[in-house]
Amino acid sequence: MINRLKKLFILGNLLLISGLVSAQIIDKRGVNQQWKTDLTQKSVELNEFMALLPHDRIMPIDNPVFLNGRAADQKYNEKEPVIVIERNGKARAYPLSILMAHEIVNDEFEGLKLVATFCPLCYSALIYNREVTYKNETRELTFGTSGMLRNSDLVMWDRQTESWWQQFTGEGLVGYYSGAELEVLFSELLPFGEFRDLYPEGTILGPPTDYNYEYGTNPYVDYDQFPEATPFLYKDEPDKRLPPTERVIGIYGKDFVKAYPWTLLRKEKVVNDIFEKQDLVLFFSKGMLSVVDERDISKSRDVGAVTVYSSKTNDIILHFKPFGDRQFKDTETKSIWNIQGECVEGELKGNELTPIIHGQHFAFAWLAFYPTTLIYGNEN
Repeated sequence: MINRLKKLFILGNLLLISGLVSAQIIDKRGVNQQWKTDLTQKSVELNEFMALLPHDRIMPIDNPVFLNGRAADQKYNEKEPVIVIERNGKARAYPLSILMAHEIVNDEFEGLKLVATFCPLCYSALIYNREVTYKNETRELTFGTSGMLRNSDLVMWDRQTESWWQQFTGEGLVGYYSGAELEVLFSELLPFGEFRDLYPEGTILGPPTDYNYEYGTNPYVDYDQFPEATPFLYKDEPDKRLPPTERVIGIYGKDFVKAYPWTLLRKEKVVNDIFEKQDLVLFFSKGMLSVVDERDISKSRDVGAVTVYSSKTNDIILHFKPFGDRQFKDTETKSIWNIQGECVEGELKGNELTPIIHGQHFAFAWLAFYPTTLIYGNEN
């Protein structure tokens, strides 16, 4: 797998940024990065960054164009993943097949300034608030791709101060915003067809018309086909507690974080759990493709989708079990629920579970950024 990937990227010898005394960064391939960043303000060491490309060579989307969900039928595969955000009863989706090429979308939705992000090497799809309050100042930021990686994850930069940010955690790493944190917004990774059915009036990001890219294709062929393989461009030894490119659902608590391995979720279909005294449930269902498997994403394998909710509703703590292929039944009232946490049949019909902020990632990245994480099934 790694040899196939290396043929796709002529990387040569990469410079590990260390001992920088100016904001000009040139690697051994002649990649020239000019920065106004204050490199003296940093929360991590500069030798943790790997420079690959000039900043914004992977071009972010600053003026997104959207299609109506149903009008997008000809553009997107029913099973391809989209990042979904809902606000004020309206919904918007960002296809990973578009973010594969751009990694960042600066957008505004229902009055909310947001940035939708995706790092294919970590399979990390997250949406953040672009309005940041730091040092008693609130500012709207716009983001680009720095051309650098840290722990094989996208490093973003903001155009207002040229600070560097970690996509995986939303943390400011270097520059004026070193030590700041972006607010992560609740979003879910769902198949396009499910988004369209749930939100027929929802809008979905359309492919830019001024960018030369074959959307719907994957340059990282077979990247998640062999979970035990060393991740591409990851310079450290992966944590051995989980296979590096196994997917996990990561949940953020007040004092702890926890990872739920995909192999267990796929096997059990439903996980009822208590985390930091909160009862929650994870639903798994088939019907969503990987975007880092086959070159033609529409031919990739079905890896499934997972959603996460509080299992308490109407002052009742519910416990769930699978019911058919894509529904779930609570044992307390025998009501039927869908993967969106909506009760569609039974005593609680019309009720909705409260969603829990979470992320879907490759295990190596989650373990790198959260090494003290709890792991479901291996808490001891």
